[in-house]
Amino acid sequence: MDVLLSIVLLVFGILQVILFFKIWGMTNNVCKIRELMENSSQSNTNKSSKEVVEECDNIEVNDFVMEIKTQKEFKVKQIIGGDKFECIERYGCVIYTFKKDEIKLISKQ
Repeated sequence: MDVLLSIVLLVFGILQVILFFKIWGMTNNVCKIRELMENSSQSNTNKSSKEVVEECDNIEVNDFVMEIKTQKEFKVKQIIGGDKFECIERYGCVIYTFKKDEIKLISKQ
């Protein structure tokens, strides 16, 4: 019985060490993904500031808009009543509601 328990604990210990190094390796991947996302966000901001379209009459769902006051970019999720837009941050999950005169169209999707 002691031999069987020792073998099981040895295998369990080895698997724990392997799992530790796998998780450590994944944290490096998360850092690389974050860098890529930040670089992508900066290049999209540079592109979108050149492509700003002033009229808001033709904003549709899934278009990218910018809040005039803060210069933050959002994606339109829903249009409420024709003059209010329910938007989500470009890389976030918080929903905001804007009036037509608070945002401007950046690019069509």
